[in-house]
Amino acid sequence: MRKKGFTLIEVICALAILSVFAATTMTIIKPMIKISKEQEAQTVVYLTEDILCYGKLYSKYNETYLNGVIDKKKIYIYASGFSRTYDLPKGYEYYTSNSKKTFKINSKGEIDISTTIYLKFEGENVAGISITVGSETLNVK
Repeated sequence: MRKKGFTLIEVICALAILSVFAATTMTIIKPMIKISKEQEAQTVVYLTEDILCYGKLYSKYNETYLNGVIDKKKIYIYASGFSRTYDLPKGYEYYTSNSKKTFKINSKGEIDISTTIYLKFEGENVAGISITVGSETLNVK
């Protein structure tokens, strides 16, 4: 008579092999997820810097004034006939070191407030972008 099934030893060996494989995979996946989140946060910082720098350059080369708003979920720069917006991905938030949420960029490309724009991901600080009045550079912490 032929048996249809596996013996207890065969099942235990198969489960042991699968558990070793799963444990190995989990130790590899956790660092990969962490690296992926760090890269996404860095991309968000770059895009935030990009919109600020774009506004500074636009106002400088077009000799115009721009207005800007730092909202919890987005940052936008606008003037008549011009606007740029960057909406944060899910889970991210902006907040500033002071209570100022609006700013102006003059025709020289200078931002009129000194503040640090902090980026939070799920309640944890990820980065900060410091803006200094009259400075050409933005400093990322």
